[in-house]
Amino acid sequence: MVQFILRLSSKLFNWVGANKHFLTKYLIVGLSGLAINFFLLYFFTDILGLWYLFSFVVAWFLTITFNFLLNKSWTFGANKKESGFRQYFQTLGIYIFTFILSVFTMYILTSVFGIWYIVSSLLINIAYPAINFLFFRYWVFGKKSQTPN
Repeated sequence: MVQFILRLSSKLFNWVGANKHFLTKYLIVGLSGLAINFFLLYFFTDILGLWYLFSFVVAWFLTITFNFLLNKSWTFGANKKESGFRQYFQTLGIYIFTFILSVFTMYILTSVFGIWYIVSSLLINIAYPAINFLFFRYWVFGKKSQTPN
């Protein structure tokens, strides 16, 4: 068991090392998106007085578009000739999956457990990006983004 954990850890560290350029850029884009998401969520909910779940949905879609554009052009340096529409719809597919989980999680954390909506959103925005990175790196932007820019 110890040898298995050591081999798995070694493979994980090797993978992180080989992908550190993409991971760093993805983290920067993600943190920028997180800041935009929180600003929009707060603005729509507390300034405009919209329902927190509606605000969450609008902020989420705007943040997805921002993140897609930066990830396509900067993080993964995807081929400009590649269909942006196809990649955007793949991105939407990934995000719709995590969106459904996010809304459900937002409701459970906020309405059932009584956690402040901002903290609920923070927890959601930490949990789901790791899964999304793998989809973006290997499916959406795939082999075209193998060489770091």
